[in-house]
Amino acid sequence: VPGLSAAASDGVTAPSHPVPDIQSAGPARNHMSDYVFVINAKDVPVGRAVPAVVNDRWFAVCNDNGTFHVTAFNCPHENGPLGKGYVHKGALVCPVHHWPWDLKTGLTDPKLPHLRLKIYPCEVRSGQVYADVAHPIPPKDQDLHTPR
Repeated sequence: VPGLSAAASDGVTAPSHPVPDIQSAGPARNHMSDYVFVINAKDVPVGRAVPAVVNDRWFAVCNDNGTFHVTAFNCPHENGPLGKGYVHKGALVCPVHHWPWDLKTGLTDPKLPHLRLKIYPCEVRSGQVYADVAHPIPPKDQDLHTPR
């Protein structure tokens, strides 16, 4: 898949301008040992989502103006490839039907709580995105009242 890093040890050179370490999506958890390498931050352009494979599972990695998010790859609406979508005003927009998914709550519309995108805790360390792909952020931990 174009734009996808093979692994942390693949010999990819560092970007000419370092990507700062940024604490990203998700509340603090006790699962730090469950965080795994997902992708080099430089491979995720601002305003875009890219596909990534971790442990034989597909994810979408989003760059929302320097804040990174890791989500399920398939759109909850009709399984569109969110890893090929774009990010606009804090939402991941599906490339198929253009439904926006809030990157904090996972919702597309508060009136449709049964349609929720899985979001995984993630962070950037030394220019690399790591995520706890075994433990999605539970809906109760997400602020359903945060305006976009």
